[in-house]
Amino acid sequence: MSARRPWRWWFRSLRVRAFLVAVIVAFAPLSVVAIVGALEIRSEPEMQGAVASAAAELGERLLSHPEALAQPEAEVARVARRHQVRLRVLDPSGRVIADVDETRTVTALEDLLLGSDDDPEHALANADAEQPPIPERPVAEEAHHEGTGVACETWAGGTLRVCQVAQELRRNDGEVLGLIYAQQAHRRAIRALYDLRFALLKLTLFVALGALVLGWWLGWRMVRPLHRLRRQALDQVEEVSPGGLELPREDEIGEVAAAFNRLLEALRERARHNEAFVADLAHEFKNPVAAIRAAAESLATHADTPPSPERMERLARVLRDSSRRLDALVTQFLELARAEAGMEGEQRDEVELGVLVRGVVETIAAQEDHAEVRFEHEIADVSVAGVAGRLETAVRNLVENAASFAGPGGRVCVRLRSQGEHARLEVEDDGPGIAQQDQPRVFDRFFTRRQGRKGTGLGLALVRAIAEAHGGRATVRSTPGQGSTFVLVVPRRGVAAEIRRTR
Repeated sequence: MSARRPWRWWFRSLRVRAFLVAVIVAFAPLSVVAIVGALEIRSEPEMQGAVASAAAELGERLLSHPEALAQPEAEVARVARRHQVRLRVLDPSGRVIADVDETRTVTALEDLLLGSDDDPEHALANADAEQPPIPERPVAEEAHHEGTGVACETWAGGTLRVCQVAQELRRNDGEVLGLIYAQQAHRRAIRALYDLRFALLKLTLFVALGALVLGWWLGWRMVRPLHRLRRQALDQVEEVSPGGLELPREDEIGEVAAAFNRLLEALRERARHNEAFVADLAHEFKNPVAAIRAAAESLATHADTPPSPERMERLARVLRDSSRRLDALVTQFLELARAEAGMEGEQRDEVELGVLVRGVVETIAAQEDHAEVRFEHEIADVSVAGVAGRLETAVRNLVENAASFAGPGGRVCVRLRSQGEHARLEVEDDGPGIAQQDQPRVFDRFFTRRQGRKGTGLGLALVRAIAEAHGGRATVRSTPGQGSTFVLVVPRRGVAAEIRRTR
């Protein structure tokens, strides 16, 4: 990363983000109080309008239907519900003849931030019970003189803001039929804090100072071990060392370091694996290349005097056998490398494995080299999802390997059956078997116990790579002197696009 970082980088930095989070958390309460308090201030005119409208509407209804004064509860409930107020109707003597409360003093935001009252549904009723009787209240006295009285007051120790309207029911002839009293309230919990906003601002500034220091320290604590990991990782890129990343921490960052160390070890193991592969290949190339060089030097030495026909035939045989071995090595090496890479990009289709195995067995049984080997087979009709050519190569290598070790007069038994979600192929021979210490190595590249150096030593390694590329496995069981059984298991259904193999 360059020394001069772009401005966008700072907004993506963990240190800056931790700092900003601390600042936001410090100022969030004050911001909420300021916003909600301002909204509460704006809500007071709305409360006044609601109670005034409710009182006026109820007055018109009762005056237009005087008979409703006998039982006004229905009309009162309808109007109170529409305007969400508390409505009471008093007769001329001051007795309450109808009382309906449809107010809600706690908003959802206040309930979430500050919690509700012990009895929020009756907060207005409880506060109203502490006031003088309605006829003695200033708003009622104002209505007696002016016809309508309006007032907004703070009740319940300053925690409840109440807007109220008193309106006389007066007929055109001046007769007073009663009094309508409307109320609506709102809890002042946040508004009370809003009144203290300047004191809260001072407190927030002191808290913010500590939050800034804490946020910067927290960001530094998070980023410092990451920088250390980055430096060590870059050192590993510039000069690979046998050690790993050193970060002895028992937290999430320590787990990341441990995961990086596992990744480094896997990469080193893969590098050693590739080095061994190239070394084995170079070793196998030496013999045929040396034979070809010797034949070429011999021909160059006798350029003026041609060698005898017998020598020419011997040199031609050396060149032919060596070039054939080189071609086989290169071909199988490329097939093995592609199979070990998962055969990416190769089309996978539905393969009739039973037909494929039966054809391979019949072809090998008809070869002259295996004319004296007895072949037996129990092949079921099984289909798998895979690459037909690769599966045929794996089956051919297993059957030819078994036939080679069984030898003249020997027996090879091939069994194919369905086993749950997999197809299971077993190739058994009655050859000399495999020594116990050699069994873990039979699928290694260039490992062979054949006499006379027949084959390339890549056949069984290719079988295992093809099996794993198809999401399956290849195994062997053998008892020295009693033959060997090689097992190839592949899924019957399609495999994932990426096969993860653990070696």
